[in-house]
Amino acid sequence: MNYTRAMAGIIKAFFRLRHPSFRIEQLGPPHVEAAASLLSQEFCEREPLCRQLGMNLGEIQPFFRGLVEKVAESGLGAVTLDRQNQLLGVVTIEDHFDLYEPNGELSEGLATIGSYLDQLKLPSEWVPRQRGEIYHCGLAAVARKVKNSPVLLMMILHQYPYLKARGYRGGYAKVTNRAIVKRFRKLEKLLRGDHFKCLLTAKPAEFEYKGNYPFSRYPGASYMFAWLMP
Repeated sequence: MNYTRAMAGIIKAFFRLRHPSFRIEQLGPPHVEAAASLLSQEFCEREPLCRQLGMNLGEIQPFFRGLVEKVAESGLGAVTLDRQNQLLGVVTIEDHFDLYEPNGELSEGLATIGSYLDQLKLPSEWVPRQRGEIYHCGLAAVARKVKNSPVLLMMILHQYPYLKARGYRGGYAKVTNRAIVKRFRKLEKLLRGDHFKCLLTAKPAEFEYKGNYPFSRYPGASYMFAWLMP
């Protein structure tokens, strides 16, 4: 049985029944301002590593704006909108071999987080040979008013046929936020088998950066989830 397609159909049907006024689109230039703002705000307030470093919006907004602009140009990301075209959710998606590289200098906090995430590498058997094979789900945010609806999962599943049609055979995400980890763990149980799995687990508290342990007080873990398109 193709669990990925079966679960996608079930979740899409549930989503349409519960939120008939919402729609999902490709992330494009018209969404850049709102998407960058939502991602920056949610990252600053909810991302555990960001909170550990006490970062503020001013430190991260330029980076997020540049990232969203690049994703909008590629057309790989997704957004959820209501009837008034208000942004309810966003997810950035990039090709593994074409990840965003900021032009300017990063703040110390973002450089620290980036260095930590960079050392969480795909196992050799998952590394693609060329562009267009594996994509990276980098950042995601859902507006507070949406509460516990499956918007995040819907955006990822919405991209499944689109990305597969472009030749992608799988994707991956690096996750520390506990709420998102919980959602991925549920998806892992639902899809079973080898098409969706946790490839690695790491403890930020053990990460050394410039002779220090910037996340030493963080008790949680980070995970890399990956999935294949059957």
